[in-house]
Order: sequence, then structure tokens, then C-alpha cells
Amino acid sequence: IGSAADLWTLNTSGVAEPVISGNITLPQAAMEDEQNKLWVGDNRYGLISDLTGNFVSYIPNGPTFTGAFRLKSENGNMHAVAGGFDTAGTPLGNGDDLNLFENGSWRAISKTLTDLTDVEEGLNGETFVATFGSGLERTDASGNITIFDDTNSPLQNLNPPAKNVFISALETSANGLWVANYGAVQPLHLLQHDGTWLSYSLDQLARY
Repeated sequence: IGSAADLWTLNTSGVAEPVISGNITLPQAAMEDEQNKLWVGDNRYGLISDLTGNFVSYIPNGPTFTGAFRLKSENGNMHAVAGGFDTAGTPLGNGDDLNLFENGSWRAISKTLTDLTDVEEGLNGETFVATFGSGLERTDASGNITIFDDTNSPLQNLNPPAKNVFISALETSANGLWVANYGAVQPLHLLQHDGTWLSYSLDQLARY
């Protein structure tokens, strides 16, 4: 028994029991084989089965989504993000992970934030991820995560208290990380290497 995001099985008593697995997010079809092993077709993680005892995804190597909003090549690696926003500048609520192509194969990097729009690698091993709603995520070389938004940076929230810190693009430079803050009064910011910010006003608001 399935819905758009959940799956259940019927036990011998006819009671529905949930199938719990982090790999089952968008189930499309499911069947049980003669060994009572479950096979699930998932729209995000491909073919999934508990054949080995735990649910494992069997999927040809590639990004975990079908349409990339942006590809970014740096240091011999390729990042892919799914976006994003529509033509009216409205967030899509897209929960797809950050994808990385390195050493000849793709892997997904789990993110709790949605609507990822861009990614940049810093000079000190950091990874910066832009989101269209939650601001800017920085992961340092040790794996520590900082979220920059209107509470700890000059990035503007267009409609507080909801999360509407729209970051549409990033670009590294010798001076630091340039951040495009869509719709803001000061739509362009520079996060300098010492952690301080500079903000700039433009004649027209940043669009994309």
C-alpha cells in the first residue's frame, strides 16, 4: 500500500505496517518476491530492496535528480544542484541533495536545506551552498556547518519571520565570496576571508 511519500505492508493479521527506510522517499511501485523480500521503485533513489537485510538502493551511477538547475566545475570535480525557484522568483520547495562528481562517479551529499541554487569551494577547504530561502550554508574542512541569514549577516530576509533569504548565485574571487541576494535593497555582498561582510547597492535589484 503506497502514497506519494509513504509505503505500508499488510501483516498476516491484515494490519498495515509502515515500511521505514531513508531511501524510500517517493515510492512509485512495490512488490514482494517469493523470499518475502520487498522491491520498491522510488522516483528519487531508484530500485530499492531489503534483499541483504537492510534497504539498499540499486541505481546506475549518476545524479539523484533528473534536471540540474546549475553545474559548477572546480578543482577537477563537478557539483550539481537541482534548484531553486520558478520564473516568478518563488521557491520550489525542492529537497534534492547536493550532488558531487569526483574520481569518475557521482555521490549525493545530504542537505537539510531546500532549493539549492549554487555551490562554491573556498580557499580553506570550505564548501558554500546557496539556498533560495534559508540563506547561505558554509561547511568548513572539519565538517562544521554555519548558516548565514538575516540574523548573523547583512543578507536580507524579504518577508520575515518566514525564511525568505533568497540567494541566487555565488562566485569566489581573490577577495572572498560574492553572494547575490535576490530582491534585497543591497543585492550584492562580499564575504571576505576574515569573516567580515561588505554590501553593495545596485541601480536595479538582483534578479538571478
